[in-house]
Amino acid sequence: MFINNIKRIGENRRLIKKFLKIAKEDELIIGVGLSVLVMVLVIQYTLGQKYPDSFWTSLLPNFFADVISILVTTYLLTYLLEKREAHRKKSDAYNIINYRYRNLIIGLSIHYVHFMMKEPHKWSKEEQEQQQERVNNTVKSIEQGIQSEGAISSQIFSLNSLKRNIENILVNIDNFVQEDFVQIPIKKTILAPGTYKSIFDSIQEIEVEYQQFCMEVKLDSLKDIDGFMKKYMVLLTPELTSSLFKLEDLYNSGAFMTPLENRVQIVTQPKINIADFKRIFSEIGTQLLFLIDYFNEYENVHIKEH
Repeated sequence: MFINNIKRIGENRRLIKKFLKIAKEDELIIGVGLSVLVMVLVIQYTLGQKYPDSFWTSLLPNFFADVISILVTTYLLTYLLEKREAHRKKSDAYNIINYRYRNLIIGLSIHYVHFMMKEPHKWSKEEQEQQQERVNNTVKSIEQGIQSEGAISSQIFSLNSLKRNIENILVNIDNFVQEDFVQIPIKKTILAPGTYKSIFDSIQEIEVEYQQFCMEVKLDSLKDIDGFMKKYMVLLTPELTSSLFKLEDLYNSGAFMTPLENRVQIVTQPKINIADFKRIFSEIGTQLLFLIDYFNEYENVHIKEH
């Protein structure tokens, strides 16, 4: 019974901590405050019993109020300063690396959508028309010497389109990941060698074996993440760093292990743990959605201004 009560206390403490999101530093401040509160109450009660009319006893409530107000003020100032610093670092990161950051997330999202849907990311007719309009605006911007604005608008549009596909994958993950997931080849577009009237005439669709494409997606994604973090680690916020590290771990998980990495070709595909594959692919999609939306507050301002 005693052990069960201890376990319940521990579980309740974890739940309260999770709900309030109390950090270790905050626990120390709160602990000190409560200790001082208990100590003052004990002293006040003890002295009040022995010396009810004492001058020192009458000062204790004021002392208690001062101590608590100092602790509360210190805590609030620390909290506000940390929030301000976090906001400043996020704003600085957006202003400095936003274009390169979007390129990274677009690349990772395209790989993910292509891998899960077994075919390249496709635009709807409406999206194609909107994207063409943005391309035309980008050309005009280049002519006017303001290339970055048109490019940024196109990037944001691409991310929104990819986001809709990722959300669709997560909602319908049971339909995308089934027993034959690793047996279905992936459609891929390539530029065929030769002479053509238009670049579009040179585009051909081929099928690639799952193992080959899985290894390509894994290596390309890890290379992009590693290169980005090496260049801009000092500018990244803790949330971005944590999310990118999670993606690295997910791409290094068993769901992306193929014999080809060890230069071994296996014709017969082994059975997969569907539950693990769904969990890993869902986590990747969730992280990508987080990264796509991370700078939304600044992107929305940018869109309104331009």
